[in-house]
Amino acid sequence: MKLDSITLYHISMPLVVPFETSFGVTTGRECILVSVQSEGLTGLGRMRGGPGSRLLIRNHRYRLAHLERFIAPMLLRGYVSDATDFQQYMAGIRGHNLAKAGVEMALWDLIGKRQGKSLRELLGGLRARVEVGVSVGLQDSPEALVERVGKYLASGYGRIKIKIKPGRDVGDTEAIRKAFPHIPLQVDANSAYTLETCQVLRPLDRLKLLLIEQPLNEDESVEPS
Repeated sequence: MKLDSITLYHISMPLVVPFETSFGVTTGRECILVSVQSEGLTGLGRMRGGPGSRLLIRNHRYRLAHLERFIAPMLLRGYVSDATDFQQYMAGIRGHNLAKAGVEMALWDLIGKRQGKSLRELLGGLRARVEVGVSVGLQDSPEALVERVGKYLASGYGRIKIKIKPGRDVGDTEAIRKAFPHIPLQVDANSAYTLETCQVLRPLDRLKLLLIEQPLNEDESVEPS
């Protein structure tokens, strides 16, 4: 199919409640919506954004500029039948994976509408429904965290991820596991620890977590030789 146009929308959204991580408190999110048009149909994708720090906002605007100057013009010059075509077009562009992913999402949506199929059918998925999870920011106290998680579970969320940081890690996680012994639970440190300080997380091993997400900065990871 020949793409008629690609429209990019830079969106800033206020959060329902403030979201606190080891980076600080976030009250809004930025993202880019990608709208791809062809033959009267529209596919939508989203390029995720991060918290509103100056660095992340600058990176976000850089990705938007790359979409406008390189990725979108390249696609509009050719024909696309599936995601494989898109990946071939992008082979000559290094990096910018978040920008590419936003466009690819929109193309999957467009292809599904064109074929009258859901994304699950296009990808060969077997389930009609999947269990969803929620990420819970740092709260004022372990008790407040337990209360917040309880509300999410009552709303139907089946998997919980809580944010942690030094001084707010093992105690918070133990409180959640004690209150909800059987829920799928994981923690996310957002690179708040070093190889020296991460030893405090060892007690988490007994709490049957799904995983400990991003405890270290990427340059502190040890690769096998």
